[in-house]
Amino acid sequence: MVHFDSSVSRTDLFVPGEYGPAQIVDAALAFSGGGTNFEPALRAAAEVIDRTGGFAKADVIMVTDGFAGEVGAWWEQYRKEKQVTSFGVAIGCEVTDAFRSCVDEAITVEDLAPNSPDERDVADKLFAI
Repeated sequence: MVHFDSSVSRTDLFVPGEYGPAQIVDAALAFSGGGTNFEPALRAAAEVIDRTGGFAKADVIMVTDGFAGEVGAWWEQYRKEKQVTSFGVAIGCEVTDAFRSCVDEAITVEDLAPNSPDERDVADKLFAI
């Protein structure tokens, strides 16, 4: 899990058998605020994929509540070479062309309350990856 705003503020790697619920909750509750830049986050995700070597055909899920500029062509090439699938969730904002260029599929959600239409749509798409 790569936490980002205009830069990467934290990276959490959940290796099976080496983490528990407390680490997951801590990571899920972490918040970094201040701008949005997809490039550093995607570079960090690529570094994790490359460093661990255990993520053949990795899935990258980008979650954002903001707008950012285009990501360099390297990310598209990287996705093809490594067979990375990427999915985007835009929370409370539109899916921009810049965001769409980072992911294979993207959706916008407004309400993730339990049993809301958005919550079911996100769950259906994420668990289909």
